[in-house]
Amino acid sequence: MEKITFKCHKIVGGVGKGEALVANETISITGGLDPNTGKITHTESALFGKSIKNKVIVFTGDKGTTFGPFVLYSTCKKGNAPAAIISLTVGPVTASGVIMCNIPTVDKPERDPFKLIRNGDYVIVDGDKGLVEVQK
Repeated sequence: MEKITFKCHKIVGGVGKGEALVANETISITGGLDPNTGKITHTESALFGKSIKNKVIVFTGDKGTTFGPFVLYSTCKKGNAPAAIISLTVGPVTASGVIMCNIPTVDKPERDPFKLIRNGDYVIVDGDKGLVEVQK
């Protein structure tokens, strides 16, 4: 089994692991996520119809309104939260939500995650150490 590791900047500590769900795009949490199912509802997203539940989500950044953190919080409370998040840049919408939910989250990776991680790869995010391990 091939293992790839790279460093990132810590947003929220803890360890999250699971199957990768990758979208080389910004994600709209406010209008693009159904908290009741954990599915992406934004029809123009590469992740449309896919569930984020227990997945390691990889995306470029977020977009949306200040209501976004509450959508993510509701998703967590309903048991549909991701295991971890890797983003090129975590903005205030995602940062507020992952802090409220205590989802291990990193950003500013030293290597391009879109060249290293594919949908279905097993990924471990150690937010405390700022490390990502990808198992192919």
